[in-house]
Amino acid sequence: MQLGAEVFYELMLPGQFKTEGSNVIFQNTVFGFIVSGSTSSDAKEKEHCVFIQAADNLEHLIKKFWEIENLEIDSVKTSELDICEDHFKSTHSRDEQGRYTVAMPLKEDPSCLGESRQTAIQRLNSLWKRLSRDKEYLSLYEKFLQEYEDLGHMREIKADGCGIAF
Repeated sequence: MQLGAEVFYELMLPGQFKTEGSNVIFQNTVFGFIVSGSTSSDAKEKEHCVFIQAADNLEHLIKKFWEIENLEIDSVKTSELDICEDHFKSTHSRDEQGRYTVAMPLKEDPSCLGESRQTAIQRLNSLWKRLSRDKEYLSLYEKFLQEYEDLGHMREIKADGCGIAF
């Protein structure tokens, strides 16, 4: 198990001992004893057998671990959360490739978005102009867009006027 340094000292308990004639240290922790250290270079030719038995049973240790790791998050159920959940339940489906899709949740009629096509085109052209000053960033951005399209996260929408697009 690997743990970050930010929790290391929270896991330590009193109780440490070394084995005679080696650099191996046994340290007591909230999980039981851990072993660290090194063996001498001549120890390669010797066989080692280590058995460590925790005083508590595994079930108790795992329960203790999850009590330490448990984050208490109070979930407040709001009417807006209920609306979102109902929207998901009523509009989700799977497409031909087996991916889940869900209708875009809007609080108001989509007409509230207004006509933003020209603004979006201007911003896109501005972005391309800025990126064209640095060929490396331009290349990275083009690769990102291609990957995004290859993954099916976006597709080109033709401006033929049929259908609704945002």
